[in-house]
This record gives sequence, C-alpha cells and structure tokens, in this order.
Amino acid sequence: MSRIVWIVGAAIAIISGGGAFAASPGAPDLESTSLIVKFERQAESPILPEDAVDVVTDAVSTQGAALTGADWSLYSRIGSPASASWLIQHRFPADYLDALRAEDPDHPELHLQEYVVLEYADVGTRLSAEGKLATDKAVRSFRPNSRMGFSARINDYYVASTGPTQIPQGYQWGLEAIGAMSPWSNPSAQSAWDKATGFGYVTVIDTGIQRSHPDLQENFRAHFSQAFYSGACVGNSQVEVDETGGAYNTCPNSFIGHGTHVAGIIGATANNSIGVGGVCWNCSLIIAKTYQNNEASAVNWINGLYHATIRGAQVANLSGGDPTYPLLYWGADYCSQLAPGTYGFCDAIAFARLREMLFVAATGNEDIPNKTNFPASEPNVVAVAATNSAGTVWYQGVGNPPGNAETGSSLGKVDFVAPGARIISTFYSGATYSGAFVCNDWTGLAAYDECTGTSMAAPHVTASLALVRSINPLATAASVISLLSSTGTNVPKPPGVLPAGNYKMPSLLAAVNQAIANGYTWPAFAMITNTGQWNRFATAAPQMARAAIAGTMLPTLIAPVSPVYYVPDPNAPLVSGYTAFPDSTSQPRAYFKVYTKLKASQTALKPLYRLSKLQNVGNGRDECGNPMPVPTKPIPVIHTYTTSKTTRNQLMGSGAGQCYKYDGVEGYVAPSNLGGLQELFQLYNPTADSYILVPSSKVSLANGIGYAQNQTSLGWVVPN
Repeated sequence: MSRIVWIVGAAIAIISGGGAFAASPGAPDLESTSLIVKFERQAESPILPEDAVDVVTDAVSTQGAALTGADWSLYSRIGSPASASWLIQHRFPADYLDALRAEDPDHPELHLQEYVVLEYADVGTRLSAEGKLATDKAVRSFRPNSRMGFSARINDYYVASTGPTQIPQGYQWGLEAIGAMSPWSNPSAQSAWDKATGFGYVTVIDTGIQRSHPDLQENFRAHFSQAFYSGACVGNSQVEVDETGGAYNTCPNSFIGHGTHVAGIIGATANNSIGVGGVCWNCSLIIAKTYQNNEASAVNWINGLYHATIRGAQVANLSGGDPTYPLLYWGADYCSQLAPGTYGFCDAIAFARLREMLFVAATGNEDIPNKTNFPASEPNVVAVAATNSAGTVWYQGVGNPPGNAETGSSLGKVDFVAPGARIISTFYSGATYSGAFVCNDWTGLAAYDECTGTSMAAPHVTASLALVRSINPLATAASVISLLSSTGTNVPKPPGVLPAGNYKMPSLLAAVNQAIANGYTWPAFAMITNTGQWNRFATAAPQMARAAIAGTMLPTLIAPVSPVYYVPDPNAPLVSGYTAFPDSTSQPRAYFKVYTKLKASQTALKPLYRLSKLQNVGNGRDECGNPMPVPTKPIPVIHTYTTSKTTRNQLMGSGAGQCYKYDGVEGYVAPSNLGGLQELFQLYNPTADSYILVPSSKVSLANGIGYAQNQTSLGWVVPN
C-alpha cells in the first residue's frame, strides 16, 4: 500500500552538532501520539529506517500475519506503532537546515531519509515506546511530534525539491499550483491529498511508456494496454507499449520519453522515495500506444480511443493533436458538420461520450490565439492550454527553453489551463529528445526529465478529473467537468488574445471538498457471467461495469467459450438513483458500498485491490502453466480481492494458486466499524473456483449458492 507521509510544521529543537531531533527537557508531552525518530545505521544492532516503515506497514495491513520472528522483534522493539512514515525529504522548515548542514554541507536534505514518524494508538502507548527507544543504541534521537495538525506530503525526490544543480527549476511545482498538495509556504494548509488520492482507470493515448520504469510499474496495467499499428508490431500486442526497442517492442519510435513523461504526471507512484508523484497516484494506467516513427495516424488514434472506452477507462488523455487536419475546420466544431460514419475519430469521440468517458486533449503548441488543434477543438473534448510557474499562460515562448521549435499554447478553444512549463516527470532512461518537443535534456539525470508544452498541461487536468471522479464514480462526464470548472481559479489570458475571458486552473482541494459534500461512499457493482452466474466481479466504476456487460473489458473472453459477458447479479439490491449503465438497459446492483476517499474521521482506510486470472488458457492450465480446477460452468476469468499489499504481490507470482494480474484499486474499506457498517467477506466456491464479495448480512445467501470456504474478512463497508 502506498503510504502518505506527514511533515511537521512546528519548530523543533535540534542538536546542531549531530543534526538530531533532541527531546527537550521539561514536562512530558501528554498530547502527541507520535514520535519523530532518527535511527543509527552503524549501531551494533542497527535499525534501518526503511525496515521500520515496512515492518509497521506489514503489521498493520495484515494484523501481524505476515511478520516473521525477526520482524515481530523489530516491531516490538520500536513500541508496536500503529503506523510509520517518512519525514519529508526536501524543502523542510528552515530550523532543520542548519543542523543538517552540519552533517553534510553539500546535501543536507539526504539526512532526512534517516527520520521516521511513528504514530501510536494513544499517548500511553507512545510514552511506553519512549522507554524502549531511550535505551536502544540503534535509536540516535527521538522526540514527540507536538504538532496537532498534519498536512499530506509524499516523499518522492522531485515532488518539491529544487533538485540537483542541473535542474534548478525542475521540481513538481504543478502539484502545488493545482492544489494537489499544500503550499510549501504554508505546510499546515489542507490540500486535496488530505482528502483523497484517487483510484480508477485512466488511459494514456500516446507514444507508449517505459513499462519497466520504477515510478510507473506499480500503476501500469499491461493486460489492459495495447499498441496499435497495421502489422508493424509482432508478438503479444497487449504488452508491446514500450517506447523503444527491446524484448517487448518491435515498433520503433523516436519520440522516446513523451508518453512516459505524460503518464508520470498522471499516475507516477508516490511514497516510494524516488522520483516524482502523479496527481492521481492511486489511479491505474491503461496505455494505448498510437505513435510510430514520430507519427500517429488517424486510425491509430481512433483505435486508441475505442480501446480506452471498451476497457472501461473513466478518463482518457491525448497529449497530441493535429494542427493541419481537418485544415478547413481547424479550431472549429468539425465533427458536428459530418454525418455519423463520415470520419472515424468523430465517431470514436461520440462513442466515448455516450459511455460517459471523459476525453482530454492538448490545445497545441503553435502559439496561435484563435486556433486549437483537433480533437481538442471539439465540444465533447476537454481542451487544455499550459501555464508557467508564475501563474500566467504559457504563450509566445514565455518560460520556453531556448532553441525549441514550439513557442506557446494555441488558444482558440480552451476549457482549462494547467501547469505545462518546465515540468519534471518520468522519462525513458538514457533517452534524449530530438525534434520539436519542448524538453531539456539534463546531463546525468536518469529516468526523469523536464519538458514544456500543452502535452504536460493536459495530464494535470486528466488526473484532476480522475481524482474528482473517483470520489463520485456515478457522476456524469458533464457534471465532473462542471465541478472542476466551477471550483477552479481564473487565470487571465495574455493581452489581445481572442476570445475574451478567463481560463480555469483546477483547484483540487475545492473540487474534492465539493465532491465529498455529495457523498463519499459509492456502490461496488455486483456482476456475474451470463453463463451460469459463477464468475463474479465487483467494481465501483460504472465504465468498467458497462465494458464488462458489453464483453469488451479484458481479460474476459477466452476462445472457444463465447459469448461470455457480465450482467448485474440479480441477488444484489438495486442501486438507488442510477437507473442504468451508460448505453445499456441493465440496472446496476450492489451488495455494498466502498469508500471513495482515503480518510474518514481521521481513520486511515484500506485499499480494496482487485486481481484477475485467465482460466484454462490451454489444457486446463493458467497463463503460468499451472493446472487449474475444471469448472462446471464456463468461467473465463477468476477475480479475487485483498486489502493486503503483501498478499496482492504474492498472488502476482508464477506458482500454483498465483499468476494473477493486478487490476487496480476498487475503492477503500474501513479497518473497523465506524458506525452503521458491516464486515466485508470474501468467500470461495471450490466447485466453480470462484470468489464472491458480500457484507455480513449476505453471507447466508452466499452459503446457499455454494460459497463457504476460506471466509476472509477484508474490512468494513456500507451495506447497499
């Protein structure tokens, strides 16, 4: 599970000689439940800070079931905390700086990697832990965290750092600009990440990504992704999304890094102590690779958009566009002038809109005041222009590195503006840009780079829409756009730019607050296969449910079993206030509701992970070659759920009972009964090799249809 890291904003006494946080003399702190601890790596029996964080996380997420004797010993040694997290690494309060400079004048920030915040169940437990830590030679220093309020931070290197000298402006200033995290000038202020970090499915229609990038592996969904070329790629197209040559790719592309950069802005993994964090850093990334040799044909874009829609994506990002075609209608509503079936891209846009999928595109970098690239020019596409770190529109080369061919945002039709100048994000390791992309290649910077353009602005809006939609997955595309616009801040247009008016910069905290005001528990749709009602599937995303009904969401169909698709489970109660799935007559049903924000009443919620495994891909074996039970009914895929990241990773192995693919987060569950909740159970049917998710009130119903074994509690949910 990705962890939120908290920064303390209060002044803290420091021993300047050693850079340690020292406990100040006087009366004990009888309010704080947390300690700031610095561990000593060189002790006779050292405690590595990363081990402390991991052990506590595993202990909490598994109720201790995954801990070995050594891990239990470490857990007890530090006082059995309820959570552990890293102290933020960069742009820390000034009173930290002098002490840390004493340790290392050149890189004082590196020593913050030794500090961990341990949170205990109550003050008494914290005081008891202090007694243990005071005599432990591996503990260099500790003190209570006396600050009563917290502000969400993540520990990724470039999130808020000014970075090494080769990228003096390369930190992720855009996260602060859109309100994803609180300003560094006011770290105690609330931010969107205090309320939600998002989940759901986002498609990146671009050059592909570096699938092995350490900041993208966690959220990349290979089994939902695909490359689109006319016979140019060979092998398994579902995984051939790498931007350059290699074992998974035979489709050369000289725009190396563009898709990787865009994907990182949306969904780079946070709290992994490296690189960057994405705006929606719990979102799943579905990649549609549509470029080859610097060009994307119209048919590839069409295929990419259809692919996103039928895989159940809730938002799709296209950081590209065509400034010349259709030339006669550049910057105008071209599609409305065509009959259906005339132009495939217009039909694909209509198809996506009918299914309530949001489609976001860049306006273009041609610096033209009254033109916008197609398809951003279309009314049903969200058009995004770029701003710089000064809060003004990127226009006429403002903030543009020298020597670039592109000069500023095209400003014909604009729905939003977002950070787009000098944006640091994930990049293809060892690659350099050539051509027109507005990027700086910094010597010695591996796996990350700084780029400028509306290509970087669009994913900020895409991720913002995804994060807001994750709070209310039932919201229509139009209502989500309206909410983000109504809560946004006005950014003045450059003088003389037509048409007159202001642009909206997302204000994520305001948008999230408004979304939460409309409720933050939403149904997990209960689905069953049409062939015997054995294979079961639950998701909080209507787009995923609709794709499943259509039989188009991978992985579903396995030849020769066809047709196999999903229908709402007739045993589950109807979902009130939602009459049918988009483009369907099927009425949604759900046994329970999941939480759609990360915290409730200061209680940390647990992510509900969904995994899937194709069954009987050949001779009764799974994809890894392991024998599988022969079901009595056609079951194309097995779905299972867990709230333990350790268990999730184990299921993704290659041994017997493993070979699952990670689908993503389907919402959040409470670790205890917060009031009016029911316990959520996963039950197993050995005859069908199938799982079902039901609240406690429906266990007897599940027992009656053969689900009894391996009753596993996953947490607490709201019954539907």
